[in-house]
Amino acid sequence: MNKIKLKIPAKINLTLDVCGRERSFHKINSLATSIEVYDTITIKKRKDGVITLREKGILTGVSIVDNNAFKAAKLFMQTFHTTGVDIVVEKSIPLSGGLGGSSAEVAGVLIGMNHLYKVGGALKPLAEKISTDAGYMLTGGYAVLRGRGEQVEKLDISTPLYVIVVTENQGISAKEAYKIYDELDLHDFECTDDAVDFLKQGNITEFCKTVKNDLYNATVTKIPTIKDTLAKLVEADALVALMSGSGSSCYGIYPNKNKMLEAYNYLCAYLPPERLIMTKTCKGVKNKYKKI
Repeated sequence: MNKIKLKIPAKINLTLDVCGRERSFHKINSLATSIEVYDTITIKKRKDGVITLREKGILTGVSIVDNNAFKAAKLFMQTFHTTGVDIVVEKSIPLSGGLGGSSAEVAGVLIGMNHLYKVGGALKPLAEKISTDAGYMLTGGYAVLRGRGEQVEKLDISTPLYVIVVTENQGISAKEAYKIYDELDLHDFECTDDAVDFLKQGNITEFCKTVKNDLYNATVTKIPTIKDTLAKLVEADALVALMSGSGSSCYGIYPNKNKMLEAYNYLCAYLPPERLIMTKTCKGVKNKYKKI
């Protein structure tokens, strides 16, 4: 096998509790899940030590050496002493939206190279050297993320959630969002454990009453349009509307596919269709990949 193609799903944070600080980072407790929006990554072996990278779809605009896909390939090569690769990343996950797009690239490259070179190495420690979310993105699915997000507890939940994601025209880094959070001295009750219990029970009504994102009030000071977006999702009969991660993407949860379609048609009268994504939760990264 000299070439492999795989898809890594985006994620949304269904809850985000900020649980204080530990040294230089904030501790979190977050229920995350994968959604059916994917970055497709194709990797081909090279006999030399060269890494090439080409982007399709949504372009990151960063240099090759600063791209997370390149960083992942370089780290894999240095760790397991492999030769080079040609990488093509076809991005569908919106940028700077709290949807895990840059971490999806890390996960895809590490998984792909692990299969191509038959290394069988531990990938999570490598992923976390590049991005905290990337360790979770290796598997995806329903999970609780703790610590900096590197502690991943997989959950045996199959309850589907129908989701409309709304992207914003600007983003914010997690670093900046947490800085503002500290400046505002924000504190709130923790909701993640209760949200997990309700979701395990399949009680979507109580689940939606419970979930929240502690970074919302910080991020909205920089991107005030998020407030309007969430209001519009609620107006479109979302059971709950939230921001994902540190933003700036928002989403609404709907009880079924038909309600989601109705909401999408309603929202198209107020928001550009290119900013709207209809999707649903998925089990995460598939264990089978297309060998080319």
